[in-house]
Amino acid sequence: QALMLVLLAVGVTNGEFFAIADVKGAFLYAPLLASEVIYCFPPKGYHDHEKFGGGGKVLKLKRALYGIAQAPRRWFEHLVKIFIKHGLKPTVVDPCLFVLRGEKDFIIKCGTHVDDFLFSTNNWERFITWVDGVNKDISFSRFDSLNKGVDYMSLWLTYDRVKNYLQISQNDYIKTALKMFGLEHLKGSSTPLSTCVKFTRADMPQVIDITTKDLFQGMMCVARCIKPITCPAATFAVSYLRSFLQTPAPKP
Repeated sequence: QALMLVLLAVGVTNGEFFAIADVKGAFLYAPLLASEVIYCFPPKGYHDHEKFGGGGKVLKLKRALYGIAQAPRRWFEHLVKIFIKHGLKPTVVDPCLFVLRGEKDFIIKCGTHVDDFLFSTNNWERFITWVDGVNKDISFSRFDSLNKGVDYMSLWLTYDRVKNYLQISQNDYIKTALKMFGLEHLKGSSTPLSTCVKFTRADMPQVIDITTKDLFQGMMCVARCIKPITCPAATFAVSYLRSFLQTPAPKP
């Protein structure tokens, strides 16, 4: 997310256009290496399909599937090849940041997070032509411009290019998380963590309740997503509480 924030900040400063995109079933595009021999059973309900010889067969994978260890790496390697084919090259600063510098000062910058993409460009018409070419190799299941409010990786982005104005909000994400944890009726606090709060090993339970542990870890996962973007003041509180991920005390 830090890369995305830098990309947004630079783009807003330069008055660039933004677009977000993602690829559905991204890992399925990625071919496995010849040395990676992986077999799997046919999907449920297809064990006796005529293509599998009437049953008793296993399948040899040619492409990555969700759940296998190699899938993320193979997908990224495949994505890099596709982007390079279309002129978008990874940078030395960050391999997840790609840049295209075309003729007549045409520029495209792209930040990637698995199958989510944030694009910025200084020429929208030429950019759309470029996207049409990429779509022939990997199909974007979602493609939206930032000239309206859009949801992107737990962020609600509202952009006005003319006014060089960008608003980043996580209100909807936070409200959804609070409702999921049954905390939607709690009142807000003026500080992330009370100054008198201090935990020690003696405060931690000897027998860990799995339900409490899973709930606490889920809360900390949400807090970690919120902290660096819209609530940096909670950095210490989140870091401190995350040190008790394995031994959270039960609710008082």
